[in-house]
Amino acid sequence: MDIDPKSKIVIYAPEAFSSESRKKYPLRAKTADGIIRFSNYEILGVYDFTAHDGENCKNILGIREDIKVFSSMQDILSLNPKYLFIGVSPEGGNISSYMLEDIKMALKSGISIVSGMHFEMSQDATLSSIAKENGASLYDVRIPKEDIPVASAKAYFSKSKRILTVGMDAAIGKMTVCIALDNYARKLGRNSAFIATGQTGIMISGRGISVDRVIGDFMAGAAEKLVLEYSDKGYDPLFVEGQGSLFHPGYSGVTLSLMHGAVPTDLILVVRAKRKHSIGSKLIALPEIVDAIRIHEDICLPIQKAKVRCIAVNSYGMDDVSAREYISKVEDITGLPTDDVLLNGPERLYNALKL
Repeated sequence: MDIDPKSKIVIYAPEAFSSESRKKYPLRAKTADGIIRFSNYEILGVYDFTAHDGENCKNILGIREDIKVFSSMQDILSLNPKYLFIGVSPEGGNISSYMLEDIKMALKSGISIVSGMHFEMSQDATLSSIAKENGASLYDVRIPKEDIPVASAKAYFSKSKRILTVGMDAAIGKMTVCIALDNYARKLGRNSAFIATGQTGIMISGRGISVDRVIGDFMAGAAEKLVLEYSDKGYDPLFVEGQGSLFHPGYSGVTLSLMHGAVPTDLILVVRAKRKHSIGSKLIALPEIVDAIRIHEDICLPIQKAKVRCIAVNSYGMDDVSAREYISKVEDITGLPTDDVLLNGPERLYNALKL
């Protein structure tokens, strides 16, 4: 993307950003949540037609009371943003008829669209025509670059530390951990980099490759390419955003590709207390944490003797007391530094990496 990171934007999150819709679709607004929590854009508002008057981001995320949630497209577009960011990922990647009409309305107002959906808006003749007529643009951040090689473990020779987040399951907070650690490293004066491998990370940082849209044989090559590009520019350490999970029946392939392509020197395992089965299938019971640590380290071993250095807990939905008890329990079980970067900050996990 070629977008000023301080641009004025609105976030489009229908059926995903009101108190009621969040209960029904708790994972649908991951992109909106990430942009609000970590980006530097000037966010003028969030749209969800199920929202009630007076709702704001603090009601939903616990932060940013200054960002109002609008239930009217006309009202949010009247704020004159430069971009409308699609902040939802509907199940199956499909786009509904009402979403198309809303997007057309924004384009007719001269507002450019930034999307990480599987539906490629820039390839739609009608949307492209409307955009051109009104001086707007369509950005599909998921469309991969064409010059992606087949991986050959070249990242092993990178002089930069390569920290990859891996998860007990998909949709568990791997990106959040990476960005929190990268921000913390930069505050300490390190020339670190967050390497985005998914649409939300790209929309936040403005760079990266959405690895899940790369042809299978080239997924690891995409990770390798990103690592080498950042390493060659002198960034160190590199926080590589994990995707999927080895224990998810649909997304395990992209996880393995990142492990082989990035050739991580260190791993961070992300866990969530209340999740016992993969969100991909109730047939798959998630392993014990100590077993998951061994599995990830064994898979890295043929190329790089990477170790899980710490455990990142996602305590969403738990009260603070329960969360801290669970963090302590995991630390006792694994013998590894454990914390929740949103609850307590990233310092403890960062120190565990010995960077």
